[in-house]
Amino acid sequence: MFTGTSPDFEAKPSYQITVNSTDSSNSALTRSQNFTVAVSNVNEAPTAISLSANTVAENTPVGTGIVIGTLSLTDPDATGNTNVLSLAGSDKNSFRLDGSTLVYTGTSPNYEAKAAYNITVLSTDGALTKSQAFTVNVQDVNDAPT
Repeated sequence: MFTGTSPDFEAKPSYQITVNSTDSSNSALTRSQNFTVAVSNVNEAPTAISLSANTVAENTPVGTGIVIGTLSLTDPDATGNTNVLSLAGSDKNSFRLDGSTLVYTGTSPNYEAKAAYNITVLSTDGALTKSQAFTVNVQDVNDAPT
């Protein structure tokens, strides 16, 4: 029987144990045997997604896109996994992903018209998904008088 905290392949892929047996009628008769107990690796979902920055300056020309920030993720067993990022949420059509970079592609940001955009980033490791909501804030700048 295994006791203690739940085994975790990434932390410790195997355990070494020794089993001792003693004859109950003659304690001089003993036998010891070493065993290796392997921990099976199971796929675990990504646990966190972060964004390095979340603001865009008002009235910035969009051109081919405005880089917002870099996405990074934590996946307990990222080695061997190919995490795929995608976007969801009410304002997803105003953004795109270039690899792990979040890029704003909507119309020139205007604080007075829309002060923030809400998106959700999804990370899928082939079978399991983690989603994280982000708010991209439009930084108000002093507009010239009209």
